[in-house]
Amino acid sequence: MQPIGGKASALQQLTTLGYRVPRFFVLTEADQQTLTPEYLVAQLESLSGAEYFAVRSSANLEDGQQHSFAGQFETKLFVTREQLLDSIREVAAAKHSARVNTYLQQNDLYPGQLQLAIVVQEMIGATASGVAFSKNPLKPYKNEQIVTAVFGLGEGLVSGHLVADTCLKTSSGAWDKQLAEKNQQLVYRNGALQYEDLPAEKQQEPALSDTQLEEISAVLTSLEKQLGSPQDIEFCYLNNTFYLLQSRLITTIRADVRHVIWDNSNIVESYPGITLPLTFSFILKIYCSVYYNFALMLGVPRAQVEANREVFDEMLGHIKGRVYYHLIHWYKALAMLPAYQINAAYMEKMMGVTEPLGVSFSLKAQPGKWASYWNLLRTAFRMLQTNARLPKQKQQFREKVAGVIQSYKNKDYSAIPAAQVWQDYLSFKNILVNEWTPPLANDLLAMIYFGTLEKLCTKWLGQPHLHTELVVGKFPLKSVEPARLLNRIVSTAEQEQRLEIIRREPASLVWEHCVHQDFGQTGALILTYIEQYGARSIGELKLENDTFSQNPESLIRILQSYKTSTEHTPAKTARPEDYDAGLPWLKRRIFRYVAHKAAETVADRENLRFDRTFGFGTVRRFFWTIGQKWEKEGVLDHFRDIFYLNESELAAYFQQEISPAELRARVSARKVEFAAYAEITDLPGRIHEYGEELDLDVPVPVTDAQMHGIPCCAGEVTGQVRILRTPDEVKSLDGDILVTTSTDPGWITIFQSASAILVERGSTLSHAAIVSREMGIPCIVGIKGITKLLKTGDRIRMNGKTGIIEIL
Repeated sequence: MQPIGGKASALQQLTTLGYRVPRFFVLTEADQQTLTPEYLVAQLESLSGAEYFAVRSSANLEDGQQHSFAGQFETKLFVTREQLLDSIREVAAAKHSARVNTYLQQNDLYPGQLQLAIVVQEMIGATASGVAFSKNPLKPYKNEQIVTAVFGLGEGLVSGHLVADTCLKTSSGAWDKQLAEKNQQLVYRNGALQYEDLPAEKQQEPALSDTQLEEISAVLTSLEKQLGSPQDIEFCYLNNTFYLLQSRLITTIRADVRHVIWDNSNIVESYPGITLPLTFSFILKIYCSVYYNFALMLGVPRAQVEANREVFDEMLGHIKGRVYYHLIHWYKALAMLPAYQINAAYMEKMMGVTEPLGVSFSLKAQPGKWASYWNLLRTAFRMLQTNARLPKQKQQFREKVAGVIQSYKNKDYSAIPAAQVWQDYLSFKNILVNEWTPPLANDLLAMIYFGTLEKLCTKWLGQPHLHTELVVGKFPLKSVEPARLLNRIVSTAEQEQRLEIIRREPASLVWEHCVHQDFGQTGALILTYIEQYGARSIGELKLENDTFSQNPESLIRILQSYKTSTEHTPAKTARPEDYDAGLPWLKRRIFRYVAHKAAETVADRENLRFDRTFGFGTVRRFFWTIGQKWEKEGVLDHFRDIFYLNESELAAYFQQEISPAELRARVSARKVEFAAYAEITDLPGRIHEYGEELDLDVPVPVTDAQMHGIPCCAGEVTGQVRILRTPDEVKSLDGDILVTTSTDPGWITIFQSASAILVERGSTLSHAAIVSREMGIPCIVGIKGITKLLKTGDRIRMNGKTGIIEIL
């Protein structure tokens, strides 16, 4: 059977699928060799009523994944019946043209491989024409469609003579239209193709209506689904009637290209801004080990965990010096557990992920049907077991970790060599890894209980925001205590008339007063704060950052930002029994149990994160001690340089595999690298890495005078905005509305002085959301682009119940 080529095969397939394709017939090479006028007349019976025809090539090597042959063959448009035979011969002759022979040679093809069929098709006198892609060829990882269109015939667009409207359909379903000034259109007049001027009033109009754009979008979606790959189509409209002229695979999209989705939705709270290599290498290995062990604890077969080891090895990424989640790997890790679809939605809420993953993935070593059932039963049993044992395990975890931390805290390292400090670090890290299961189990249960409570509030009670009020105030939050102690310090300083001294004097002098115990009760409370919370700092999970113990003057500078003490009314708290009276007995029992467990696990999630900071404080001490010893020994120029190295480089040095000179060279190179990273601002919350390219486009919200985010703590506040990137850049909030990209536990020190909190990133379970509810500060998180849209000094009105922000 003679091949009819890719174009003709595609047209036949499109017709079979039911799309409106202009009528056509195909002439194989054998047909062309015996072509007579009589045979042609017989074929034209299938196109009866057509006045004009298009004659196109359809080669066996054309429009494939390897070679497109774009523009190499001939096309004849508006051919009359009388011209048809000659036009067919002209198109067929192009097979032997110098242009085609050159293309064959350049692509290591020989002429004998090429077979050229001819498509004779009914010609449509289009009023608008275009090309569309079911995936953005430049960013195939995004759920976007692109439509370009002109008035008149499509040859004017394909040839590049006419400028076209470009319409991009985003993942949200909205159209981003870039309308061109279309001065001309290509038409068939007086027996010839010609460009004619458009009337002035039509030049600014879109070539396609909104209805037509949606029709094309639906065709693209269905074609990609039916044909199993992204499609590039040519189309036209005759008035309001759509014709599909061609559909082919988008050859520029490669399935073998590495695609990674980096997302910092939640982790930006813990690691805002630049994070240096030593901190990143430490947390990367911690995440790998603890989640690997956690998967085994939940009953995931060891063979499957080992087969997917890369999932755990790369749960985080270091992008331009910032920490991001490797989002696909997080979904893969969760997919190893039963009930993936339900838990994925809960995980997205807990992590604050603002858009779905949007890509498919597969796991290695997937169990068979019966093994899956057994795994389901085993995991369910482990989950029930964990749920029952967790309260006791959390207490044991707190006691053991606190004891280990205290033992290292009491150890004097002044005379101990750096190599022994390194061994102590390795021992401590091993304890962290092996003992970290209770916090992870609590996180998982918090995700499930909080998500289930939201569903129950919505479905059973018709109150979709009630779940946040049901978890407030039921269990104490440790992370609120530092703020309360700060407020007590400020209040005492007011009573002792020392607040103005704190604000007026240099921080170093105020600290000196405290150390010499000549600053009254205020000084005693400051010393108490350092004793209890000295291991904490701004950005306290970054090992390179000073703690309050290491730099107590930083605490004094925070106190200098207070003009007066501030008392906030705790957020509204709700009791299940006040809302569930109308539920049947069994539903009421379920509702109260889920509400209790959600409140308990959400509070413990924050408390265990608070405890984590003390563990990190111990790790910080190890590295600072090694750095200080290396500075004295001449290994490094400055003790802080150690944070520009990674953990494997430290290990290599202690194993005598890297010289001090090599360490110093690496430090110097990284200082230059990270200084450049620091100049980059406003990296997007989600970054697609496709091949070796990073998509760093930062979306700016399109808005009139209103924005919307996730409501976290009710309350309506009108006031002035203060935009901060770090908490230490502020001198006084004085009741301004705090606006920032993200927060970590270190921000608690300035929350008290804010009248409201607005955060660009985050979710209902993020740090700012939990703490603001507990402290009663109106709060909205997850407000895309707010730090770009607002500037310090703007006046706004925010509603923490509805999530609405208005610019006044």
